[in-house]
Amino acid sequence: MSKEQITDKIEMLIDLGRFKEAISLIGENLNDYEDKYYMHHQLVYCYLELDDVENAQKALDIVLEDYPNYAVLHYFSSVINTRNDNLNEAIKSIQTAIELDPNNVAYLAKAAILNTSLNKTKQASNFIRLAEQEDPNHIMVLKAKTINFMHTAKMQEAFDTVNTALEIEPNDADLLSLRSQISTTKSFSIEEAEENAYQALAMDPNNEIAKESLLNILKNKKFLFRFFAGNAFNQYVVEFTPIRVIVMILFWKGVLIWGGFGILYLLLTWYGGVLFNTVLRLHKRYKILLDKVKIKQSNLFLGLNVALFFVPTLLGFIGVEPQYVVAVFINLLAILLISISYFEISTKKGKTQFFVFCGIAGTLALTFAVSSPLILIVLPILLLLIYAFLFTLRIAFY
Repeated sequence: MSKEQITDKIEMLIDLGRFKEAISLIGENLNDYEDKYYMHHQLVYCYLELDDVENAQKALDIVLEDYPNYAVLHYFSSVINTRNDNLNEAIKSIQTAIELDPNNVAYLAKAAILNTSLNKTKQASNFIRLAEQEDPNHIMVLKAKTINFMHTAKMQEAFDTVNTALEIEPNDADLLSLRSQISTTKSFSIEEAEENAYQALAMDPNNEIAKESLLNILKNKKFLFRFFAGNAFNQYVVEFTPIRVIVMILFWKGVLIWGGFGILYLLLTWYGGVLFNTVLRLHKRYKILLDKVKIKQSNLFLGLNVALFFVPTLLGFIGVEPQYVVAVFINLLAILLISISYFEISTKKGKTQFFVFCGIAGTLALTFAVSSPLILIVLPILLLLIYAFLFTLRIAFY
């Protein structure tokens, strides 16, 4: 075959979604092309479509060194870093792509989505505005707007926007996954959410948004699951208006009591949510819904539960005073609950705040380690409640 015929066949295979065959054909003819860009560009694209991030990165490294001014290569770098959860590096890559091609709608929309993921809503809104100036009905723009609306809890606007996008691209797996996520909220239909999630997974079995949505649906289908696991790691934004602050001051006792009970319930759902995921790992059909982060969270959960059972038991067996055994149990439980929440923090700032809090908590614990058993019991409970309060109301760790 001539080079033109090979090029045409590669593009035909990619259009048909036969990415493995395209990769094989590219590999057979890679050394015959003096221009590395075209072949490696297609190679990166095919590997990304197959979710083979490692090989996509290898192919990208080869071509990016020789073609640093090609915007699409920096866009691919952003996609790879996103899939590896390196969001800060992903933003740097997409910013480079935008500098090289400032009017590209897909790059602007990608930048908006990344900034939304990092809670930079102002920057995200600016990128959406710039993208809309180029093409307000572009699918990537509508996706970015939907995600931004969801992030700011504007669910009706998110639902309307994703439906507009689905009128344009009814078979887009990402859009169906987003609608499934939106539909799991109380205002919409759980049945429709489940149908959308299965549709998305049928088109893209590796779609993480669809998996997350289906996982939430399973947690909310039955009352028992919904009560103990459905609200796990939910976060809420409370606006402290003058009237609300005055009411809280006037009824501070009630606020503390009911707020405390509310936080204890949410901590129960943290435990229940990870327990639910851990049990789900044993299910042949549903275990694929758990990503690597949730598997790591589950592993830590299992390890700390083993410690929670055996350490106090061993201390009691060797004759340690009961009040100290209780203190150790409470401290281990606090460590367990705080530790599993770490996997729900996606930003570098939030993780830094997490370690700062743990450092302060650890210092306090060591300071009072030789104090009375009562302090050793009360202190971890107090620290746990403070941590859960800051986490749940998005004051820190987000």
